[in-house]
Amino acid sequence: GMSVLDRANKVALSGDDMVEALGVVNDLPPEDRRSMQARTVRLLQHFEGTGRPGFYNAGEVVMAIEFRFWALAKLHLTEHRGLAGWILPTGDRFDYVKDELLSVAATEPLVEIDGRVAFDAESFIDHLLAISEEHGRA
Repeated sequence: GMSVLDRANKVALSGDDMVEALGVVNDLPPEDRRSMQARTVRLLQHFEGTGRPGFYNAGEVVMAIEFRFWALAKLHLTEHRGLAGWILPTGDRFDYVKDELLSVAATEPLVEIDGRVAFDAESFIDHLLAISEEHGRA
């Protein structure tokens, strides 16, 4: 059958879905925000019954969103010169300052690196810079 990663990659997400998920998580009390279980439960409640076409079930959607946020966090974009301005850590929240970042995080293929879900950093950054140029922001 399909691997978990293949299933996550099949879920069609948009940058708006990522923004929405981030808003839901950031609205949790700080101690819940740090608990993966609390975050997942809250996201499941939120996406349950949204009944949007192209969405499989809330479990698959939330899995794909969680994977994409993990992969994004592991990219350590702040270490890449010129990309530090894309992320603004504020306390234990992350405010992603540009919509383009979450658009790429929603659509860039997830890969496995050292047995973990990840994005290919070079590909992610190329994708990000291409979108920014289109929007005249780079």
